[in-house]
Amino acid sequence: MPYLITCELRPKKAKSVKSGKKSKVSIVKKVNKRVTKLQKQGKLKKLNKKQKSSNVTKGQKVSEGINDLKLPTNHIPNGQSPNESDEDLDREEQADVRTEEGDWSFLLQSLETRKKRKWNDIEDAPRQFAGMEPHAQVKHLLPIKSRKHGIIHQSVDIQQEPDPVPAEEQEKPIVKPVKLPVLSTVQLYADRQRKLAAKKLSIGNLASSIIEDPEENVGKLKQLRMTLYEQDPNIMVTVKKWAMMSLLEVFKDITPGYRIRLSTHDADDGEDSEKLKKETKVLREFEQSLGKNYKLYLEELERMTKGIQKSSKDSKNLKEQLPKTTRHGLAVIAVKCLCSLLTALPHFNYRLNIITVLIPFMAHKSREISDEVCNAVKKLFKEDKLGEASMEATQAIGKLIKTRSYILPAKVLDAFLSLNIKNVNLSAQAEAQTKKEKLMTKKEKMLKMSKRERKRNKQMETLNKELLEAEAEESKAKKTKFQTGTIKAVFLIYFRILKKARKSILLSSVLEGLSKYAHLINVEFFDDLISVLHQLVESGDLNHRQMLHCIQTVFNILSGQGESLNIDPLRFYTDIYNILFKLRAGTTSNDAPLALKCMEMMIIKRRKQVSFHRVVAFIKRLCILSLQLEHNSTIAVLIIVRALLQLFPKSDVLLDSDNQGSGIYLPDLPEPEYCNAHNSALWELHHLSRHHHPAVRKLSHHICQGAPLQGPAQLPMELSRKTYMELFEEFNPDEMNFSPSIPLPGPRRPVSSKSKKVRSKRSGSGFHSEYMRNKVELTLTSVEGDSNVNFAL
Repeated sequence: MPYLITCELRPKKAKSVKSGKKSKVSIVKKVNKRVTKLQKQGKLKKLNKKQKSSNVTKGQKVSEGINDLKLPTNHIPNGQSPNESDEDLDREEQADVRTEEGDWSFLLQSLETRKKRKWNDIEDAPRQFAGMEPHAQVKHLLPIKSRKHGIIHQSVDIQQEPDPVPAEEQEKPIVKPVKLPVLSTVQLYADRQRKLAAKKLSIGNLASSIIEDPEENVGKLKQLRMTLYEQDPNIMVTVKKWAMMSLLEVFKDITPGYRIRLSTHDADDGEDSEKLKKETKVLREFEQSLGKNYKLYLEELERMTKGIQKSSKDSKNLKEQLPKTTRHGLAVIAVKCLCSLLTALPHFNYRLNIITVLIPFMAHKSREISDEVCNAVKKLFKEDKLGEASMEATQAIGKLIKTRSYILPAKVLDAFLSLNIKNVNLSAQAEAQTKKEKLMTKKEKMLKMSKRERKRNKQMETLNKELLEAEAEESKAKKTKFQTGTIKAVFLIYFRILKKARKSILLSSVLEGLSKYAHLINVEFFDDLISVLHQLVESGDLNHRQMLHCIQTVFNILSGQGESLNIDPLRFYTDIYNILFKLRAGTTSNDAPLALKCMEMMIIKRRKQVSFHRVVAFIKRLCILSLQLEHNSTIAVLIIVRALLQLFPKSDVLLDSDNQGSGIYLPDLPEPEYCNAHNSALWELHHLSRHHHPAVRKLSHHICQGAPLQGPAQLPMELSRKTYMELFEEFNPDEMNFSPSIPLPGPRRPVSSKSKKVRSKRSGSGFHSEYMRNKVELTLTSVEGDSNVNFAL
């Protein structure tokens, strides 16, 4: 560090040295010693920053101070001038010194260090000894002196290294490819089968050991789950499918019938530090391990299902790893596993997570996946006893419909028809108000009670709670609460579609759902709903099935709580009277039960509010309809006609062909009240008495005779004690079977000549010519010998 020198700094003269020898102490070293001595005595002062900067800028003074400093000539190396030795000093590392007389600065640096740097070149030079020639390839070592041989010179050959080659010009090392053994297709297939057999055996052993003793072998559940992450590309897909299905069966078998409370591992939670019994501790460890593995298994299934979704990070990764067909196959298996878990374990943990994953797949473009999820949701609705899972699924479907802007297939809403809703509290708000009033009255009473009465009142409340728990009243209240929330969510969906998407594909499902749950709608919405349904019917945008659902919904409303409302449904009688002619054999034949159900609600259940002319018009219209339907629908229609004739005895005027009245029957008139149906007759029954089906013939003959309960014309027991819906399903020809089966004809009897003449007279109109009759007889006699074919003329 630079210092200020307060005294004169004069280099001392070097002591005299004997001739022939130089001083070993340099002048610079002496100066350094003097500076350190003055520093210890405190006669040096530190320079400020300003003084330092001024001294640094004064380059001329530094050089002048160094030149003015007289060094003795005896300390200068041989062959160098004083100026040359001064120039060897490093000016950047020398210290500044200031005297009292003026500014003097010089650089203090050891000259020996500079000399060594120059003399290193001399040291690096090879040694040369007397009597030896220099050699470029030899390095001379120190000689050895011995008594016998004297001085022995040593040398070592120098290995010259080649000049370094730049990295750009260096050639890359040539790596020779390793030749792998070429395997044939048979060998590859055998190797794959061997690996699959080993994996199958390990998966089976793990699954069987877990099922045998779940609490003891719960640690193996993780090993079985890790098989989902198989990395071998040859067997990865197959092993993943096996692992998913195996874990599904294991979880269905070992999962308890209650929900597990998983530990949160918080510092405040004292579950881990709590002292437990050995059995309780084992059970808790089993539950925690089961819940953790179940959660990770569901996460892996969800990741598999994302492989077929449009926008997802996991789907992009799967698309890069696996082809489309493979991803679709894994997604189908994962969806099936989730559906099975939803229906088999609706009470267990993560049910809501499974529902949120599955519900969007109800509207998937793949029919296999959408049908699988829709069937699972329907099964959940049917088997749900408490109603909590149904409410969660219904709310998830409502969110899906709202996000998709009501563009969904109709089977999504058809799932609501499987809801098992019985206990609904429609007046929940009124009950809440009554409860508040009761609480207010209780508080007022408590203030007036004495301490003994309050104590007794508390004891009675606790006793009543215990009695309700014993009678399962609490579960009934929960069930009513969940089912009420479910039906509210369903009606919210239905009303949104009626308001915003009347021309949507979902309208038919909405109308069908309203017709089923109309009796659960709040009375406040009846008037508005009926007016909306009437507008839909008169708009002409609906098909006949949707119109029938609208009419069924209206009369469901009016048959329950809506009986007290002053609503005239006459306009709907006209609508269904005109719809009946749209039913026929073919695609619309299966809609006949829906129309008959509407007739039952409109006429049979409201028979006191229906006029005679309206009833007669509908009987005549139904008989005309029976001629253009299949035999099962015809049987159902004739059962309704029979019931109307029995309920309205005056309508038997249609069975009398001699009846005369005012006016002529007008079948094309749209108003049933003014078509004069009482002036016609049921001639359609005579045509039906020659029908190909025996049940239709029996029913038509029975109605022609006035539908008697006794006598030869009474209806058989298998037809009289069944409803029209049961007979419609019993005689359904969709399976291409004639139900009931027609008996085969018996063996042909020999025909005499007299009987042939009688038969020819009776069936004279059967053949156009005698030649044709003889030809038929000849053909029948030739085939008569065959035992498998029997004909009878």
